[in-house]
Amino acid sequence: MVNAYVNPKLQSKKLYIASHELFHILYMKYVLNNDYSKRIVWYDEGMAQYMSGEKTFLSENDNFCKYYLKFKKET
Repeated sequence: MVNAYVNPKLQSKKLYIASHELFHILYMKYVLNNDYSKRIVWYDEGMAQYMSGEKTFLSENDNFCKYYLKFKKET
């Protein structure tokens, strides 16, 4: 079961939540065999984003470059 809070300012995120969280559930059960100590965070999160399609906009035009530069500036 997936319970999630969606900030009203980020309504577009609700399109991806179910498939993103489903990836985490299936990855934990079938790949990690419920052993959380084996989790590789960057891989798990990256695959969840990839499988849910929430970052597909980055493959269009120069969106990745804009996204990267904004992320770099803010962090």
